[in-house]
Amino acid sequence: MTVNSKPRALLARLNSDGTLDESFTTPFDRNGFAASLVPLPDGRLLVAGMLSITNTPGRQNLVRLNADGSRDRSFDVGAGPNDFVFAVSAHASGSLYLGGAFIEVNGRPAPYLARVRCDGTHPRLESPVWAENELHLTLRGLPGTYSLESSPDLHAWTPLATVTNLTDKAECVGVPPVGQTTRFYRAVVK
Repeated sequence: MTVNSKPRALLARLNSDGTLDESFTTPFDRNGFAASLVPLPDGRLLVAGMLSITNTPGRQNLVRLNADGSRDRSFDVGAGPNDFVFAVSAHASGSLYLGGAFIEVNGRPAPYLARVRCDGTHPRLESPVWAENELHLTLRGLPGTYSLESSPDLHAWTPLATVTNLTDKAECVGVPPVGQTTRFYRAVVK
C-alpha cells in the first residue's frame, strides 16, 4: 500500500496534519491484513488479523507493537490462535478478548472466542521435585483456580488436581502419581 505516495506494508500512522509519520515502521511484510487495532495507554498498539512478519516463519495472528512500530518481543501469546483474529479487546485486568476464525488458542479448544493473558502472569510451574512418590511443585500466576494436568506427549492432557491460588504463588504438594509415561505437566486457568 502507499500513503502520501510512500510505500508502507500493512500499517501506517499519520501525523495530526495528515502527513505520513515516517518514524513509525512496522515489521510486517505485504502478505496478510490487519483486522483490528487497539491503541494502549502507554503508546503501544495491539494488532490482530492475519499477519506476516518479515524474516519470521509462519503467521502471527496477534502482535503488540512498540510506540515506534517495532515488534514488542516481550509480548508472548504462546502458539496463539491457529487462524485469523478479526477482533481484539483489551481489558484492564490484563486479559485480551479475541474473536475470529480460529478454533484453538495455544493448542486448547477455543472455537471463535477466547480470553488470553499476555503480560507474563500466565501460570507456570517451577521447581518440580519427586519425593516419596509425590510430586511437589510451585505454581506461579495470578490468583485464581487452575487445573493441574499431565501428558506423556504434549498432546493428550489428563487433569490431576484443581489448585486455588490465593496470592501469586501456590505450593502444590501431594500431586498424585500418574505412571511412568508422564513427562510433562502444566497449569491451565479454569
